Amino acid sequence: MAIIRVRGGNSGIAEYLRDGQKQGRAFNRDELDMRVCLDGNLSLTDSIINSIPDKSQDRYLHITISFRESEVSIETLEAVTQDYKKLFLSSYKDDEVNFYAEAHLPKIKTITDRNTGEEKERKPHIHIVIPKQNLLTGGSLDPVGLYKHHEKFHEAIQENLNQKYNLESPKDFVRLTDDHQAQILSRVKADTFKGFRSEVKKEIFGLIEKENISSYANFIKSLEGKY
Repeated sequence: MAIIRVRGGNSGIAEYLRDGQKQGRAFNRDELDMRVCLDGNLSLTDSIINSIPDKSQDRYLHITISFRESEVSIETLEAVTQDYKKLFLSSYKDDEVNFYAEAHLPKIKTITDRNTGEEKERKPHIHIVIPKQNLLTGGSLDPVGLYKHHEKFHEAIQENLNQKYNLESPKDFVRLTDDHQAQILSRVKADTFKGFRSEVKKEIFGLIEKENISSYANFIKSLEGKY
């Protein structure tokens, strides 16, 4: 399963990829992962980011492609990266964009968060870094735009990659795996039953759990005649 997340950042991405240190984690990158460069040069990407005037804005895009599979071949990681690059940057010419990608293949398969005590399983994943500067014009570069307006576009890329490389889709995983569905429901409980009409929300939630509703059509059918 490939899940793609697009975020922005101002500085520190090169250090994070090289060193891997962050709050609540004791291990460094070399202890955690085997790093595999898939495209580009990290030092060059870092120098371009640092050349962008710092006004506390996002100076680069940080994209992660995470897999549910415990093992993914280097060949598949490379192919996924190149397909994603082609689709995501389809509006740009190659010489307009600096693109860097590396894969992290876990050496340590599980890790305990020192702040929460939660045991987390670690899987292969890809980090992509794109400085937000058009290399030809010197102006800004923003292939994401307003994410909420283009969310379906990003989901389409994700599902295209999942199908092409026979990776588990997060949509199928949620639909087919009861224990995962229960985990999702339990995570939203605390935030769902607050504020306006909280009792109705609680009643509907109980209906979903009781009747094991897993599709929108069944949800609407179950509500008919009750509200």
